[in-house]
Amino acid sequence: MSNIWDIVVSSTCACAVCILIAEILRLIVNHSIEKWRKDPRSPAFLADLSEIFDSAISAFTYVASTFEKGLLLTVGLRSGFFLVSFILGVVFCYTSSNSDPTPIYPLVKYWRTIRLGIHETNHPSTLKRGFVTSAIRSTVTYFKLGWRSLLGQAVGLFVAISWSKYFWDGWLTSHHVNQLARLDECSDCQNTAIFLAFLIETGITYIFFVAFGFIDEMFGPRGGDSNPMRSDLMCNVLKNLVALLSMHFFLDVTGSFANPYLAYAIQRHCIVDVTRAAIFTFVYVIGPFLGTIVYLLRPITWETPKTKRSV
Repeated sequence: MSNIWDIVVSSTCACAVCILIAEILRLIVNHSIEKWRKDPRSPAFLADLSEIFDSAISAFTYVASTFEKGLLLTVGLRSGFFLVSFILGVVFCYTSSNSDPTPIYPLVKYWRTIRLGIHETNHPSTLKRGFVTSAIRSTVTYFKLGWRSLLGQAVGLFVAISWSKYFWDGWLTSHHVNQLARLDECSDCQNTAIFLAFLIETGITYIFFVAFGFIDEMFGPRGGDSNPMRSDLMCNVLKNLVALLSMHFFLDVTGSFANPYLAYAIQRHCIVDVTRAAIFTFVYVIGPFLGTIVYLLRPITWETPKTKRSV
């Protein structure tokens, strides 16, 4: 029992240290950038640098903390995993306020511009050619507007994996050292048919947006309203309860990621050939993007919610 308690404490402390260091670094760097930008002679790329850095920090804390809380599953502490996921999810809603750690974020952020490529085409007389042209235009717009966020997230993902390997190897507890090999092992989370897994990841993403939008509408703060039931904290708590419910049903089926980067971080060593890479892309990349696009194409009834969640 004491060994299990040590694992819970060490994993929780490691998450806290990871988040604290990242947020202190975010504060220092962003303060320096803002101070530098006040100089009329400052280079124009500073705004890009700030966005890249914010995205990297958000992705780093998200992925590194996921590895830490995953240790609880290795000793059968499933309830502890859910509890830590819930707490971290609420924390992430505040620490990642400038950039959600998912490649879906630029799609949501710039959707009003990206969707123009879907509704406009240079070839209205040819439906097939028009669709291809629209899809290409929208994809180019997505990368053109979102490259800073995507670059930062990729850097944060790489740093988080390197961080875990470095600190698990002797810097933390004996349990971390014993589980070090897991970081380089295949952890396949897909335990169902390919098409069903695709539908699950697509559906989970869509349901998250619907549920989060409803929560923002019903419980989000309003100007001059002092109702304690309408606050950012209430929204964040309810959103992460929805995420926990999703994990409860689908954690052992597809992983319940709805986030291509996080799915890659966990399953990267399972992508050993073209076939596995194609399956991963279909389920964990196309699925969440399709779920997001279907949601964004709906008739607008409320503002699109933030994409942050606890897993």
